[in-house]
Amino acid sequence: MRLSQHESKQVDAWWDNYLDRVRESVTAAEQYLEIPTGKISSIAQEPDFIAVVRAYAVIEPMLNDLISARS
Repeated sequence: MRLSQHESKQVDAWWDNYLDRVRESVTAAEQYLEIPTGKISSIAQEPDFIAVVRAYAVIEPMLNDLISARS
């Protein structure tokens, strides 16, 4: 399937907006966890296994806080 030039520009715009939202979420997570800027956002440059481990290390404490708040 080949995209037209117009469709390709739409996809590029969607992707850029998506990345902006991800960056905002990453920044908020780093602030919430009180960790240095870049600790989470650098995950994209890591090998797959390390990226998964680091993502888990970010998500786990946030989930624990949510569970504790609901108990």
